[in-house]
Amino acid sequence: MIQVKNGAHIALLVGSILYGMTGLFLSRIHNMSIASIIFYRLFFGLCVISIFIVVNNSQSELKIAKKRFLLLLQVIFGLASLILYFICIEKTCFSIAVLLQSTAPIVVMLASPYVLKEKVGKESIIALIIAILGVYLVIHPDKGFGLFEFTGGYYLGPVTK
Repeated sequence: MIQVKNGAHIALLVGSILYGMTGLFLSRIHNMSIASIIFYRLFFGLCVISIFIVVNNSQSELKIAKKRFLLLLQVIFGLASLILYFICIEKTCFSIAVLLQSTAPIVVMLASPYVLKEKVGKESIIALIIAILGVYLVIHPDKGFGLFEFTGGYYLGPVTK
């Protein structure tokens, strides 16, 4: 079992809560394009990180290592993910967008044996099945699995035109 200090768990918990609140603030922004929202989000983030680097005197950490191409791919995929996330919030509702954004670990677990040469244990397979079933139930609550009777439907977010 991997030993992790409690501080890492707390940092992960606080970071997840703060990241999850992004959509709540986004839902209060009106009459702004997705591109401008993403620009200002990244711009203010760059400002905060720059201040953090200057205060901690860690400018040497800004050197780009040997894997420049992989860093570029990470930037491209991260930006595409951010754009699609905000489009999903705009077109559907916040809860569906967050759910779909949170399925990234499922994709990573499916790809890790091939890309990272990792072994996948029984616990991971069980968690994967539960996660996929949960995503299915959230996206199609009216269908269920034939075992339960669900009411309600798929609610769309605000239509702005």
